[in-house]
Amino acid sequence: MEVYILLIREYRVLRGMTQKELARKAKLRQAYISELERGHPKIKSPTLRVTFRIARALDICPHVLVRYNIGCDYNCFNTCNKNFFK
Repeated sequence: MEVYILLIREYRVLRGMTQKELARKAKLRQAYISELERGHPKIKSPTLRVTFRIARALDICPHVLVRYNIGCDYNCFNTCNKNFFK
């Protein structure tokens, strides 16, 4: 879970987004984004759907949030868009 948390913050900062902007774009509460990034102990792991919403808001492939060491050629993002973001 910690790798996931760090990557949300890392990609959000790389995109120059605030937590509020990410939350608005992902249609989530800013407090929830903050809790995910901090690894709040009372927060459950996000669902797959939420993970995809965050990834889409960050304009990255969902697997990048979960596994840092997998390369992405961006073809997967197009596939994800077709299959999951209808």
